[in-house]
Amino acid sequence: MRYQGIAEQIIDDIQADKLAHGSRMPSLRKLAQQFNVSMTTAINTYHYLEELGWIIAKPQSGFYVSRPPAGG
Repeated sequence: MRYQGIAEQIIDDIQADKLAHGSRMPSLRKLAQQFNVSMTTAINTYHYLEELGWIIAKPQSGFYVSRPPAGG
């Protein structure tokens, strides 16, 4: 699925320290524009990254880079 490919790119950026632990992720709208995808795909991307433990959602604030998952 498309969102998994986008998620892999984001994971690569986190692993390469382009996105530091604790830094705020782009808004869903900005992510959708950046990758030229629908809002649904952007939401699925962030939910997938959250399930994998790469990002965390903070209510009323947005998504933030989490500590890399163990073994990741």
